[in-house]
Amino acid sequence: MKDGHIFKILLFREALLMIRNKSTLLLTAVFFIQVLALFPLGLNPEPELLHTIGPAVIPICALLSSLLMMRCFFADDFSDGSLTKLLLLPTSPIVMVYAKVLVHALFSGAALALLAPVMAIQYYFEADMVFRAGLVMLLLVPTLSALGAMSAALTLGLSNENILPTLIYLPLAVPALIFAMLALGRNHPADWYLLAAMALAAVFFLPAVASIAIRWVNL
Repeated sequence: MKDGHIFKILLFREALLMIRNKSTLLLTAVFFIQVLALFPLGLNPEPELLHTIGPAVIPICALLSSLLMMRCFFADDFSDGSLTKLLLLPTSPIVMVYAKVLVHALFSGAALALLAPVMAIQYYFEADMVFRAGLVMLLLVPTLSALGAMSAALTLGLSNENILPTLIYLPLAVPALIFAMLALGRNHPADWYLLAAMALAAVFFLPAVASIAIRWVNL
């Protein structure tokens, strides 16, 4: 009961911080829109070509835009000392990590799930593919959020904390990215099952790794 109450408080705190730091969320959405809108300019904007590359471009843009929110996990709390105070709460650090991952996934996932179908129209997607673009974002973003939290925690306090998380994050995100592309493109049930299973596994296991890393840094 105590952990549940603290978790609710932490959720409220993270949501409030995300709302106050809305410029980062807005920058993520603008980056996602701009890259998807400008990408066809570098190619021959034929409908057949755009329809072919669209299932790959949209998840990749989601992956890159999520990098802009990496600092929202622990870096700001670590720099102002808030992270040390959060670790003094009478609960496991994993509760705090789960709160951060959940709020990050809800805000960024909702934004990308709303924007992806709109931008998919530019790539001449059929109606069912437009719907799938939003659904893919809802399944992909939790994996990216959990990976981002783990990557940020593992490099917390290091001198190159703006670069090192990316080096960890990008290779580990490739499998989820591949299944997102396949689910959006060929729409095979196995691709959806694997994408959902990967999201569940990432959300279940990776916050535990992040909590251990945070506790180690603050020893």
